[in-house]
Amino acid sequence: MAKAWVEKRELELSDPDQWHKQQQRSITVGHVLQAYLNDFIDVGSFRRSKLATIKMLIRRPDIADLDAIHLRRKDVLEYLRRRLKEAKPQTVKNDIMWLSVAFRTIVASREWPIAADEIATAFDVAVRTRMVTRAEKRDRRPTLAELETIIDYCLASRKLTIPIDELVLFAIFSARRMEEITELLWDDLDDERRQIPVRDAKDPVRPVSLWAHLPDEALAVIQRQPRVDRHIFPYLSKSIGGRFGVINKVLGIKDLRFHGLRHEAASYWFERGWPIQRVAQITGHRSWSTLQRYTHLYDFGEVDKYAGWRYRPTLKNCLNAASHS
Repeated sequence: MAKAWVEKRELELSDPDQWHKQQQRSITVGHVLQAYLNDFIDVGSFRRSKLATIKMLIRRPDIADLDAIHLRRKDVLEYLRRRLKEAKPQTVKNDIMWLSVAFRTIVASREWPIAADEIATAFDVAVRTRMVTRAEKRDRRPTLAELETIIDYCLASRKLTIPIDELVLFAIFSARRMEEITELLWDDLDDERRQIPVRDAKDPVRPVSLWAHLPDEALAVIQRQPRVDRHIFPYLSKSIGGRFGVINKVLGIKDLRFHGLRHEAASYWFERGWPIQRVAQITGHRSWSTLQRYTHLYDFGEVDKYAGWRYRPTLKNCLNAASHS
């Protein structure tokens, strides 16, 4: 029996894969996620939501401490059931999605013998059983009264270090996402052609860089910003989102997110009767199916929601307009 055991161990150790598994027995899910961050955070796309999800997973012992080599789909599904008691299915979907991405990437890059297939199968089961779902499409648009309330509040407050009113105005006319707004640079601005490059814009496959057209109103907001930094809007996106949420809570405005201002912009330009190609030059959308959701309500002729609005930015007086300098 001893001789048979020795022959078996010699055979195992002569197999590189078996030896590798012996060496890597202590790999946990947390190690895989951290390796993914260490190896690719400087070359990949790690937007705020993705990075926050991965860091949250690393901090959770009920998933991070599991053996990544002998992990089974039932272990992952049990974790998802626990998470569903804390978060919505669309939020939990991000957990399993980025977990799967990290495992598949590390298997390919570091050749660790980890259970990427088990994660993928668990993901498939979760989708089929609707344990996780896509985020709901939001059609919430701000009313003029709500926008005026927000802007009036900002103008009356002397404690605001971030000009939320200016950022709101820019967002509803430029259709730029919060993270994109904070990355815009003065040196990139092309006043003549009324365009500006947006680097690493969000895309379903991978971040892309694009030239975005600036409508008059958006350009007017830019031109009245003080040049205190190389960034046109030198603020942290997390701070903008947090401040916007606090202001809405104080004013009693419910279910309005900063990203909803991008939806407002796309809807508004279609209301004006602009063709798809022209709207896409502003929003950066490359898919007709994505833009289509903004067009179905507007079959009754052209409408200008902001016609005559007292806070509508205009190029003719933008240089003399009040600012937060």
